[in-house]
Amino acid sequence: MFTTVWADEEKSESIEERSFGTHGVMSSPDPKFITEGSSARTQGVYFGVGFRQVRLDFRNGKSRVNNDATTNGIAFNLGHFTESRILEYSRHVTILELRNSLEFENQPFNFAEIIQNNFWYFFSNRIVKDLYVHYGLGVQALEIRLILKANQEASAEGVSEVEASDKLFREDSLIAGIGTVYFITNNFLIQYRITQGQYSPLLTGHSINNVLHGSQFHTFFLQYYFSL
Repeated sequence: MFTTVWADEEKSESIEERSFGTHGVMSSPDPKFITEGSSARTQGVYFGVGFRQVRLDFRNGKSRVNNDATTNGIAFNLGHFTESRILEYSRHVTILELRNSLEFENQPFNFAEIIQNNFWYFFSNRIVKDLYVHYGLGVQALEIRLILKANQEASAEGVSEVEASDKLFREDSLIAGIGTVYFITNNFLIQYRITQGQYSPLLTGHSINNVLHGSQFHTFFLQYYFSL
């Protein structure tokens, strides 16, 4: 008799468990992506292009500001992203016609070509789900080519516009930057960044007569992102 009652109780409990499981009443642990968050941006690699506002401060006191981003050329960058830090290489190429000739080493120049290779270390902080703020420091290696071309009067007289003088200088600067990163999708992001470069005699050498005293860029980047 007792055996029959015990068996009936076990059978009843088994039926109740199956009933609860069938109707989804039994509790289960939350999925990992809810408790741990998405791992899509734990780390990844990005690359893209940027459109810029350029300010160049030459050592002789003359400055050149160009607010037209469509004529400033394009910047390129490649970086490794995590939620706590960013490592990045970026390259800026700027070609400017100097309305007022720049005199350097007792010689006038009316064009400047400046190539800036930047190596960055940024600290990154997430503000909201898809928005990050980053700030950091870096080193900038510059190649500056000063060019003197034939003036308009000579061109009007039939003289071809030939480079009368061409000098190449190499300098180094320290750079600081701050900006934001926003993920539009898992694979597409935009960046806005402000950077300031300052000539460094410690990197270049005290004997160098530098051309560019400082530079400032406001850059809007469009980038593609691969998660790792």
